[in-house]
Amino acid sequence: MAFQVSPGVLVQETDLTNIIPNVSTTIGAAVLSAEKGPIDEVTLLSSEKDLVETFGKPNGTNFEDWFTCANFLQYGNALRVVRPNIAGLKNAGVSGTAVLIKNTTDYTDNYSDGSANVGSWAAREPGTLGNNLKVSMCTNSTAFGGDQMGGNLVADASAAIGDTTITVDDGSLLNAGDILEFGSASDYTAAPSGHYYKVSSVATHVLTITRFNPATGKTETGGLRHAVVDNAKIKRYWEYHFNFSQPPTTTDDVLAAGGSLDELHLVVVDEDGGITGTANTILETFEGLSQAKDGKNSQGGTNNYVDVLYNQSKYIYWMDHESTLANAGSVKLDKLLIIKAQMVLLYILIRLLVELTVQQLGKILMLNLH
Repeated sequence: MAFQVSPGVLVQETDLTNIIPNVSTTIGAAVLSAEKGPIDEVTLLSSEKDLVETFGKPNGTNFEDWFTCANFLQYGNALRVVRPNIAGLKNAGVSGTAVLIKNTTDYTDNYSDGSANVGSWAAREPGTLGNNLKVSMCTNSTAFGGDQMGGNLVADASAAIGDTTITVDDGSLLNAGDILEFGSASDYTAAPSGHYYKVSSVATHVLTITRFNPATGKTETGGLRHAVVDNAKIKRYWEYHFNFSQPPTTTDDVLAAGGSLDELHLVVVDEDGGITGTANTILETFEGLSQAKDGKNSQGGTNNYVDVLYNQSKYIYWMDHESTLANAGSVKLDKLLIIKAQMVLLYILIRLLVELTVQQLGKILMLNLH
């Protein structure tokens, strides 16, 4: 190491680089039969992370090709990969005959008009991973909860601590997945309220329940935390109530245009756990979307739920409107245009009245002249 005998300025240069930059010198190409990803479309990958996120992990049938791609990406950062169309590949759907949606271009060209007849949703990518998906949509405040089920009370005089079943007056008003909160026989908010239970199944009027933690959104082992009296009051909540800040009502944009009740919330779930490894993991949530075809968000961008899912969802495509959504896909009511139309109509009526008045005055004058 250099040193100075007399006072002065010593300049030292130290190389602190601790990695070798991954600089691409070549461009690679590969055909990879994968568990996910677009089909018949060239995808540029720059890292092994991109490979996993786009085409999934290696499996027993593609590991040789997969690791060849991964090995290339260890020293290069420009690999173009195509997933081929293997016989039998389809996109998971809700109902009807499954179709193959190869990629986003294929979707916009052939399926974005809602004519596929496969239900409301389809997995975004072909393959069996899509079979794990569940979509839940809430379109009104009543479905959102927690509404007081005044006509549906506990009908069980022996509901004790630890019980995992409980009988109600009318099981047809409840569904698997609903979240329940029990009160007393006289008050919804009296003990044992404040504890929540998820309905796992309904057999006529008998509910199978498990403890539910709204803070985590997860079920927990065990049954009733407290005994529930006969005729106890019940509050019901949408399964994903606690993942949203408020019930769906009317978006600001549609309200300003004179419309109402266009808002909806939507959740995409890994129901079986094949995507994340944990069943019932929430993959995506979309709050405050609009059913209006021309609905806008506060920034002026599209808020129509069909468009938002196309632009933002990693897991599903919209395929058709739910039959319960009577006005979905319609344009919003434009209050300003209505006012303008009314003004034009008023102007026309005034002109007609003026012309008729002038004509009548003319006739009177002519009679007086004679």
